[in-house]
Amino acid sequence: MGLYARSSWRFFILGIGLLPILIFQVTGDARLNSKATTMHVTNSSLEEFRSTIAGYGQYIPIEILEKYYSILGPQAMLDVFEGDPFCHSIAHNLGNVVLLKTNNLQEAIDTCGNRCDEGCFHGILEGLFKDFDVLKNGTPSEWSSHVSKEEFEAKFEDICLRRELSTHVFDCYHAIGHVSMFVAEYDIEEAIGYCKLLHDKRAAYTCATGVF
Repeated sequence: MGLYARSSWRFFILGIGLLPILIFQVTGDARLNSKATTMHVTNSSLEEFRSTIAGYGQYIPIEILEKYYSILGPQAMLDVFEGDPFCHSIAHNLGNVVLLKTNNLQEAIDTCGNRCDEGCFHGILEGLFKDFDVLKNGTPSEWSSHVSKEEFEAKFEDICLRRELSTHVFDCYHAIGHVSMFVAEYDIEEAIGYCKLLHDKRAAYTCATGVF
C-alpha cells in the first residue's frame, strides 16, 4: 500500500472515530438551546402568572389564559394548576383555550393528556360546542352553544365515537355531561335527558356524573 493510500486510510479511521463526538456535540447543543428556551418562561413569568390568577378561584377568565398561553405554554400553566386542590375545575377553561389555539382536536388532546385529572381534556370537549366570543367576555352562565339543542341531540350518540377520542371514550362521556349542562342552559333535568339518549347504561351513567 502506497504512502498516499495509507494516509487516506488513517484519515478515514480518524473521521469515523470523531463522528460520535460530533453527533454528541450537535445534540448536546440542541438540548442546551431547548433548555434555554424553557428557562426563558420560568421564574418571573411564572410568578406573575401565579399572582394574576390568585384571586379568581376556580374560574380564570379566558383572556388571561390566552395571554399566558403565549408566554408560558400550556404545560407550564398546568404545572401551576396541579398545585391547587381545584386543579380539575380550573383546567376546564385551559382546555377551551388549548382547542382554540391548536384548532385541531387530536393536537389539543395530545397537549392536555390526562393532566389535572382529565380537567383539561374535559375543557376540550366543552370547547367543541362553545361560542368563544362569549367565553372571552362572559361568565359561565352566559356561555352558549355552537349547535342547536336539536342538532346536539341528533349527534349526541356519536360524539364520543370519533377516532380522536377512541382511547378516551368514558372520559368523553363524562365531559359530554358537562356539555349537556350548558346546551340545556343549566337545566339539570334536561341535561340528564340528553344522557339518557345513550343506549349503553355505563355511558349514560358516566354522562350523568358530568352533569353534577
